[in-house]
Amino acid sequence: MERTITGWASEQLDAKLAGLTLCPGVQTSSPLDNGFMSGEVTIGERKGKSYPIYSLEVEIPWSGSMDGQECSGTIHLPDISMEMLEDLELELSGPALPEGAEELVLSAVREWASELRKAVGADLESIPLDPPTESQTPRAAALISDEEAMSATGAAARDEAEDDDVEDVPHPDDQEGEGEEEPFAEDEVAQMLQEVKDALLEAYPGEEGEQQVQELEEELGKTQDLQEQGRMLMDVMDYLQNPPEEGEEGADPGEEGAEGDDPPYPGEE
Repeated sequence: MERTITGWASEQLDAKLAGLTLCPGVQTSSPLDNGFMSGEVTIGERKGKSYPIYSLEVEIPWSGSMDGQECSGTIHLPDISMEMLEDLELELSGPALPEGAEELVLSAVREWASELRKAVGADLESIPLDPPTESQTPRAAALISDEEAMSATGAAARDEAEDDDVEDVPHPDDQEGEGEEEPFAEDEVAQMLQEVKDALLEAYPGEEGEQQVQELEEELGKTQDLQEQGRMLMDVMDYLQNPPEEGEEGADPGEEGAEGDDPPYPGEE
């Protein structure tokens, strides 16, 4: 069953966006209480690691006083998702806001996304799941008439018989794909890219980290194959999490020519 954390994640985003001071005398108010927030946040998993998948639309009200006059308006973010995180679209209504107000909102959204990813990856069990929807729960027995119950029983028996027949018939593709991993989805690759960037900037502070990120993006840009990009990112993340021990090839700082050279990404020639 799909695991959703939309309620909890929406509250976390609301806390980031409510009460922002866009300029002296002007503040945002709660999107959940006074604006709107729609969409879904679910949990994805690959190789035992959990990560959030989200697609949200948010409208943030703001109000206050500028130049001695009362004013109000809204800030609309039509697509908050991993794919759009670095290029979020923002639409304003009402009087023009001072320079820096938009970036304040965008920074709050990106901070929420970063904290959400870390929380899901580190301590998913502490995050409350959304209650099952009506379509995910059995109908209460009291609401099913005797006639419906008999019909449902007959349908279930037919389905079970059909399932037994299907199980006895081997499918030509049953063995062919056995052992193969599921293909990478676009949101998974975007998620891994963000994780690798964060890991590189943490491992290599300052300009060195930015250079490493730039080189990574150049390597990824050499192919449009989503699966190849996913494999490259998995290799880099594994390399960063499990660096070679001293004495292994390329890891001995005493080797001639090794000092000052950054290790190449796995698979890089």
